[in-house]
Amino acid sequence: MFKIFVGILALVFLTAEVSSRDLDNSIPTLRRERLARLMLSAKSKPDAVSQCFDNYAYDWNKAFEEYGLQYDLCFETADNATKAINQEVAPDVAGVVNLQETITNDYSKCNPEEDSYDFFSCSGSAASDALANTRSIQSISNERMEYITNRRNNVRYDRDMCTRTCKQKHDGDLIKAQDDFEKCISGETPPSRPSSTTASPSTKPIP
Repeated sequence: MFKIFVGILALVFLTAEVSSRDLDNSIPTLRRERLARLMLSAKSKPDAVSQCFDNYAYDWNKAFEEYGLQYDLCFETADNATKAINQEVAPDVAGVVNLQETITNDYSKCNPEEDSYDFFSCSGSAASDALANTRSIQSISNERMEYITNRRNNVRYDRDMCTRTCKQKHDGDLIKAQDDFEKCISGETPPSRPSSTTASPSTKPIP
Protein backbone atom coordinates (compact mmCIF):
# COMPACT_ATOMS: atom_id res chain seq x y z
CA MET A 1 0.00 0.00 0.00
CA PHE A 2 2.81 2.38 0.86
CA LYS A 3 4.46 1.94 -2.55
CA ILE A 4 1.13 2.54 -4.27
CA PHE A 5 0.57 5.68 -2.17
CA VAL A 6 4.00 7.10 -2.93
CA GLY A 7 3.66 6.15 -6.57
CA ILE A 8 0.48 8.16 -6.85
CA LEU A 9 2.17 11.19 -5.31
CA ALA A 10 5.12 10.79 -7.66
CA LEU A 11 2.76 10.62 -10.61
CA VAL A 12 1.33 13.99 -9.56
CA PHE A 13 4.76 15.53 -9.97
CA LEU A 14 5.26 14.00 -13.38
CA THR A 15 1.88 14.87 -14.90
CA ALA A 16 0.80 18.11 -13.18
CA GLU A 17 0.05 21.11 -15.41
CA VAL A 18 0.27 24.73 -14.38
CA SER A 19 -3.13 26.41 -14.03
CA SER A 20 -2.02 29.69 -12.49
CA ARG A 21 -1.24 33.05 -14.10
CA ASP A 22 2.54 32.38 -13.84
CA LEU A 23 3.54 29.53 -16.10
CA ASP A 24 7.24 30.01 -15.27
CA ASN A 25 6.67 28.99 -11.65
CA SER A 26 6.52 25.26 -12.37
CA ILE A 27 9.44 23.11 -11.32
CA PRO A 28 11.74 22.34 -14.26
CA THR A 29 11.18 18.89 -15.74
CA LEU A 30 14.53 17.48 -14.61
CA ARG A 31 13.96 18.57 -11.03
CA ARG A 32 10.40 17.26 -11.15
CA GLU A 33 11.72 13.85 -12.18
CA ARG A 34 14.30 13.99 -9.40
CA LEU A 35 11.62 14.72 -6.80
CA ALA A 36 9.49 11.91 -8.18
CA ARG A 37 12.43 9.50 -7.84
CA LEU A 38 13.00 10.69 -4.28
CA MET A 39 9.37 9.99 -3.45
CA LEU A 40 9.50 6.53 -5.02
CA SER A 41 12.68 5.67 -3.11
CA ALA A 42 11.60 7.33 0.16
CA LYS A 43 12.24 5.20 3.23
CA SER A 44 10.13 7.37 5.52
CA LYS A 45 6.85 6.18 6.92
CA PRO A 46 3.74 6.78 4.83
CA ASP A 47 2.41 9.45 7.19
CA ALA A 48 5.75 11.31 7.01
CA VAL A 49 5.73 11.31 3.21
CA SER A 50 2.10 12.42 3.23
CA GLN A 51 2.93 15.24 5.63
CA CYS A 52 5.80 16.40 3.43
CA PHE A 53 3.42 16.63 0.51
CA ASP A 54 0.73 18.37 2.61
CA ASN A 55 3.28 20.93 3.77
CA TYR A 56 4.32 21.58 0.18
CA ALA A 57 0.69 21.94 -0.90
CA TYR A 58 0.06 24.40 1.92
CA ASP A 59 3.18 26.48 1.22
CA TRP A 60 2.58 26.48 -2.54
CA ASN A 61 -1.06 27.54 -2.28
CA LYS A 62 -0.22 30.15 0.35
CA ALA A 63 2.45 31.63 -1.94
CA PHE A 64 -0.02 31.98 -4.80
CA GLU A 65 -2.73 33.38 -2.55
CA GLU A 66 -0.40 36.05 -1.16
CA TYR A 67 0.92 36.82 -4.64
CA GLY A 68 -2.60 37.32 -5.97
CA LEU A 69 -3.51 39.68 -3.14
CA GLN A 70 -0.34 41.74 -3.44
CA TYR A 71 -0.52 41.83 -7.24
CA ASP A 72 -4.10 43.12 -7.14
CA LEU A 73 -3.10 45.66 -4.48
CA CYS A 74 -0.47 47.09 -6.85
CA PHE A 75 -3.15 47.83 -9.44
CA GLU A 76 -5.64 49.08 -6.85
CA THR A 77 -3.05 51.53 -5.55
CA ALA A 78 -2.32 52.69 -9.11
CA ASP A 79 -6.03 53.17 -9.82
CA ASN A 80 -6.44 55.25 -6.67
CA ALA A 81 -3.42 57.36 -7.59
CA THR A 82 -4.89 57.99 -11.05
CA LYS A 83 -8.19 59.06 -9.51
CA ALA A 84 -6.30 61.39 -7.16
CA ILE A 85 -4.67 63.08 -10.17
CA ASN A 86 -8.08 63.66 -11.74
CA GLN A 87 -9.34 65.16 -8.49
CA GLU A 88 -6.26 67.36 -8.23
CA VAL A 89 -6.80 68.95 -11.65
CA ALA A 90 -10.59 69.18 -11.26
CA PRO A 91 -10.39 72.96 -10.48
CA ASP A 92 -8.47 73.49 -13.72
CA VAL A 93 -11.11 71.53 -15.63
CA ALA A 94 -13.81 73.73 -14.10
CA GLY A 95 -11.81 76.85 -15.00
CA VAL A 96 -11.55 75.84 -18.66
CA VAL A 97 -15.26 75.01 -18.79
CA ASN A 98 -15.99 78.45 -17.37
CA LEU A 99 -13.87 80.13 -20.06
CA GLN A 100 -15.66 78.14 -22.75
CA GLU A 101 -19.02 79.22 -21.40
CA THR A 102 -17.83 82.84 -21.20
CA ILE A 103 -16.95 82.79 -24.90
CA THR A 104 -20.36 81.37 -25.79
CA ASN A 105 -22.20 83.86 -23.57
CA ASP A 106 -20.29 86.84 -25.03
CA TYR A 107 -21.37 85.94 -28.56
CA SER A 108 -24.94 85.18 -27.46
CA LYS A 109 -25.29 88.81 -26.30
CA CYS A 110 -24.89 90.09 -29.87
CA ASN A 111 -28.36 90.32 -31.39
CA PRO A 112 -28.44 90.53 -35.22
CA GLU A 113 -32.03 91.78 -35.12
CA GLU A 114 -30.98 95.02 -33.39
CA ASP A 115 -28.98 97.89 -34.89
CA SER A 116 -26.38 96.52 -37.29
CA TYR A 117 -23.63 98.76 -35.95
CA ASP A 118 -24.26 97.58 -32.41
CA PHE A 119 -24.24 93.97 -33.59
CA PHE A 120 -20.86 94.27 -35.30
CA SER A 121 -19.45 96.22 -32.39
CA CYS A 122 -20.64 93.53 -29.98
CA SER A 123 -19.29 90.72 -32.17
CA GLY A 124 -15.91 92.38 -32.52
CA SER A 125 -15.63 92.86 -28.78
CA ALA A 126 -16.73 89.25 -28.19
CA ALA A 127 -14.16 87.98 -30.68
CA SER A 128 -11.41 89.97 -28.99
CA ASP A 129 -12.35 88.58 -25.60
CA ALA A 130 -12.75 85.09 -27.09
CA LEU A 131 -9.23 85.25 -28.51
CA ALA A 132 -7.78 86.05 -25.08
CA ASN A 133 -9.87 83.32 -23.43
CA THR A 134 -8.94 80.82 -26.13
CA ARG A 135 -5.26 81.49 -25.51
CA SER A 136 -5.84 80.98 -21.79
CA ILE A 137 -7.61 77.69 -22.49
CA GLN A 138 -4.75 76.55 -24.70
CA SER A 139 -2.11 77.53 -22.16
CA ILE A 140 -3.90 75.83 -19.25
CA SER A 141 -4.64 72.72 -21.30
CA ASN A 142 -1.06 72.27 -22.51
CA GLU A 143 0.39 72.76 -19.03
CA ARG A 144 -2.09 70.40 -17.37
CA MET A 145 -1.67 67.76 -20.09
CA GLU A 146 2.08 67.72 -19.51
CA TYR A 147 1.58 67.56 -15.75
CA ILE A 148 -0.94 64.70 -15.99
CA THR A 149 1.32 62.76 -18.36
CA ASN A 150 4.28 63.02 -15.97
CA ARG A 151 2.18 62.03 -12.99
CA ARG A 152 0.64 59.07 -14.79
CA ASN A 153 4.07 57.91 -15.91
CA ASN A 154 5.16 57.96 -12.27
CA VAL A 155 2.07 55.98 -11.26
CA ARG A 156 2.77 53.42 -13.99
CA TYR A 157 6.41 53.14 -12.92
CA ASP A 158 5.45 52.61 -9.27
CA ARG A 159 2.87 50.00 -10.31
CA ASP A 160 5.40 48.11 -12.43
CA MET A 161 7.98 48.20 -9.63
CA CYS A 162 5.33 46.94 -7.22
CA THR A 163 4.33 44.01 -9.43
CA ARG A 164 8.00 43.21 -10.10
CA THR A 165 8.73 43.10 -6.37
CA CYS A 166 5.69 40.88 -5.85
CA LYS A 167 6.87 38.53 -8.57
CA GLN A 168 10.37 38.30 -7.09
CA LYS A 169 8.99 37.51 -3.64
CA HIS A 170 6.57 35.01 -5.14
CA ASP A 171 9.35 33.22 -7.01
CA GLY A 172 11.42 33.13 -3.82
CA ASP A 173 8.51 31.68 -1.83
CA LEU A 174 7.99 28.96 -4.44
CA ILE A 175 11.68 28.08 -4.53
CA LYS A 176 11.72 27.82 -0.71
CA ALA A 177 8.61 25.63 -0.76
CA GLN A 178 10.21 23.35 -3.33
CA ASP A 179 13.52 23.22 -1.44
CA ASP A 180 11.75 22.49 1.85
CA PHE A 181 9.78 19.71 0.19
CA GLU A 182 12.92 18.18 -1.30
CA LYS A 183 14.67 18.26 2.08
CA CYS A 184 11.62 16.79 3.76
CA ILE A 185 11.07 13.96 1.26
CA SER A 186 14.77 13.07 1.30
CA GLY A 187 14.70 12.83 5.11
CA GLU A 188 17.09 15.76 5.59
CA THR A 189 14.53 17.58 7.72
CA PRO A 190 11.58 16.11 9.61
CA PRO A 191 8.08 17.02 8.43
CA SER A 192 6.20 19.61 10.46
CA ARG A 193 2.53 20.45 10.24
CA PRO A 194 1.44 23.87 8.92
CA SER A 195 0.64 26.45 11.58
CA SER A 196 -2.90 26.88 10.24
CA THR A 197 -5.39 24.89 8.22
CA THR A 198 -4.44 23.46 4.85
CA ALA A 199 -4.74 25.60 1.78
CA SER A 200 -7.92 26.12 -0.16
CA PRO A 201 -9.00 23.11 -2.22
CA SER A 202 -9.58 25.48 -5.16
CA THR A 203 -5.86 25.35 -5.91
CA LYS A 204 -3.35 22.53 -5.89
CA PRO A 205 0.44 22.39 -5.93
CA ILE A 206 1.88 22.19 -9.40
CA PRO A 207 5.38 20.72 -9.33
